Amino acid sequence: PSSTEYKKLDPDRLLTGRPTANIFAQHANFDHAFLKDHIFNPSKTFTILRSPVSQFSSAFSFFEITKLYPADTFEESLKLFFSSHMHDKYLINTYFCKNCAMMVNANSIDMGLNIEEYFKSADQDKYLSNFLEQASQTWDLVLITEHFDLSLVLLKRRFCLEFEDILYLRSLERTKKDKVEDPSLLAKI
Repeated sequence: PSSTEYKKLDPDRLLTGRPTANIFAQHANFDHAFLKDHIFNPSKTFTILRSPVSQFSSAFSFFEITKLYPADTFEESLKLFFSSHMHDKYLINTYFCKNCAMMVNANSIDMGLNIEEYFKSADQDKYLSNFLEQASQTWDLVLITEHFDLSLVLLKRRFCLEFEDILYLRSLERTKKDKVEDPSLLAKI
């Protein structure tokens, strides 16, 4: 693929002249059927997950949700967010909070979980169990952001790569000022 929009894979944006791609590296919601139709098979799949607390805090900062809940510190802004009745209302009535965008369950949603189908399901435990079973059959390797260097070594070994294949430069790294330390706030996240 030449490009995709985050959250949506669009067949009109694929490179033309080739029936399939040999690599797909994009931040988008996983759509197994789409990729199966457009990526060379048999393909290897891997993804990267992040601590839900780290993911939520990062998205809260990146999407500037702090502007909706102004406070002297990042932690205080988070506390205002969680004390907001609108937050609870959106979570109960719409399956996600309008002001948190896709910060809630972001890892699961990125891996293809349809959050609305999940909440509307008559048997949520079974729905989630089926999703997890499918995920375990889909992914050849799951990397962990908080252990990125070690994850890259596992990636190198699993897919017989060279060290030059896993070299990287950090970018868009959050500043330490957005760190959350309050135990009760961490539990809410």
